[in-house]
Amino acid sequence: MRPLLGRALEGGTSVGAGGLAVRSHSTRPAATAERLFDRLAVRYDLTNRAMSLGLDARWRAAAAGELALEPGFRVLDICAGTLELSDAILRAEPRATVVALDRAGHMLAAGARKRPLDPGRSALQGCALALPFASGAFDAAAVAFGLRNLPDPLRGLSEARRVLRRGARLAVLEFVHPTGAVAQAAHVVSVRFFVPLVGGLLGGDPAAYRYLARSIEAFRDLAGVEALLEAAGFRVVVSRPLWPRGPAVLVVGEAV
Repeated sequence: MRPLLGRALEGGTSVGAGGLAVRSHSTRPAATAERLFDRLAVRYDLTNRAMSLGLDARWRAAAAGELALEPGFRVLDICAGTLELSDAILRAEPRATVVALDRAGHMLAAGARKRPLDPGRSALQGCALALPFASGAFDAAAVAFGLRNLPDPLRGLSEARRVLRRGARLAVLEFVHPTGAVAQAAHVVSVRFFVPLVGGLLGGDPAAYRYLARSIEAFRDLAGVEALLEAAGFRVVVSRPLWPRGPAVLVVGEAV
């Protein structure tokens, strides 16, 4: 059996009320993005549903469906947040084992409190830029709307490649700059006005959602995400905008 852990786990374990346990791995102090997401944890899922008009669940299901999952696969959910993508992965293949990792401990805890103890999943507070797992430990991985918030997206993808076996798939869901004048104009209106407005009203933290809006506007286009995966050691096998066309995209790479 392939070893899972490549570095010793340190720190404690927190458990949501009757729910999934969240282990912690020693990392450097939380950066601005992690503190921000911790502030949003309680209302994060509700706000996402409203801002995506309920489509975010469909997008996660699409990502899980492209992982070519099989019974017994070990799957890593990177920047896992409140474990919504982990749920989609287990719905796609209930006999998989999912490890969810995120630097924002309050986000993981918020998700864990809603989910019962389950031998098929675990949650770990840790850093995507220094994954605490052995090389080749996983059969698939995914990251939903977290790549753009990493200080070094290429390093994060390279770490994902390291812990994946050859031929394994990585699914990336992200917001990018759409193509076409109309789509670009709609994107600017949505990012600069709609996201901060709805996020502020429902999420209760307008400044945090203004930051998220800026992170979307500053990120790459679809070709740029493809280039990142290729530079990290993946062959792009799926690359498409999600309905409605842009700005959400799904890019899937196969580890080479």
